[in-house]
Amino acid sequence: EQAVSVGWGTFGKNGSMGYQGLEIMFDGKRYPKGISMHPPARGSATVEYDVPRNAERFMGKVSLNHSAVGFAGVVHFRVLDEKGRLLWRSKTSIKHPGDMEDVDISVLGVRRVTLTVDCPGENGLRHAIWLDPRFVITPKE
Repeated sequence: EQAVSVGWGTFGKNGSMGYQGLEIMFDGKRYPKGISMHPPARGSATVEYDVPRNAERFMGKVSLNHSAVGFAGVVHFRVLDEKGRLLWRSKTSIKHPGDMEDVDISVLGVRRVTLTVDCPGENGLRHAIWLDPRFVITPKE
């Protein structure tokens, strides 16, 4: 990971939210490979990853952590390539900790992806999570 930017706490990875000792959880399940990005008010949290050779797809799920109880507002998730082109955007605004959306996109020909969480308003309880984000690698034959 590189070029990390968050609005509160630290970048969370390996199942940690990156603040307050919270763990990444959704629907009562822990996600030890999840990442967390708390965006700034009226701004974006980002992290960049180099796409591994032979990677065909980037997959995962996006939501709000269970700790976002009382959340009032929305967040939007995006994946950009190294030139800033949009590869994926959440179809719906994530408004509640129970809202979840799948990410499954081609990364053929892409060298780097930027995972982005956008916050159009205040950032209280914007506990944004990426569940099991991963690159799908094609085995060499």
